[in-house]
Amino acid sequence: MTDVRQAVHWDACGSVPVRVTYDPEADAAMIYLTTLGLGEAAVQHLCDDEVAAGYVILDFSTEGRLLGVEVLNASKTRPPEVLARAERI
Repeated sequence: MTDVRQAVHWDACGSVPVRVTYDPEADAAMIYLTTLGLGEAAVQHLCDDEVAAGYVILDFSTEGRLLGVEVLNASKTRPPEVLARAERI
């Protein structure tokens, strides 16, 4: 399992932690834009798979705040170095 500290990245401003997880069996990556509590992602929006070359699901709070991005078929759409550094789940 990857050290969680290696799976946490910082935005260009250096202020917002971004956590990336990867499930190789499901070939799914999750990019957390904030710390999520159980059931906090109340609304999910499936993006057009033709544009994304895979499935991208946006998770929103009940207030409409973007919480995270789930990428299915991640090995086909994400750079290998991103998945290699992601926390394995």
